Amino acid sequence: MKEHLTQKLVDQLTPQSKRYKVWDSKLSGFFVVVNPTGRKGYWCFTRVRGRGTDYKMGSCDELTLKQAKELGADAFIKAFLSRHRVSCKPAKPLRNKVIDYPQVAQKPSLQSSKRCSI
Repeated sequence: MKEHLTQKLVDQLTPQSKRYKVWDSKLSGFFVVVNPTGRKGYWCFTRVRGRGTDYKMGSCDELTLKQAKELGADAFIKAFLSRHRVSCKPAKPLRNKVIDYPQVAQKPSLQSSKRCSI
């Protein structure tokens, strides 16, 4: 089921015979899991390198909904950055392509080289 999650709604969720999820309609991928034992937890779903994974933010007893959504948003950002790691790398520094000929001629390794006739 997909609803706008509020703290009041999370507190009112009751256990059923099977485990179920309540998805948030505002923050995509964020949901609450309610177990038959009555335990509730905040989770988020994201894809990392093509694989879907669920991350547990914490228990509903430990965190408020606001804290869990902040942790979930951070997890989504980290997953996004790891997915796009190549595009986030800094550009390679440009090397100086102009070579001053007298400096090259003074290097001993180049003077003894067969390729360089000085």
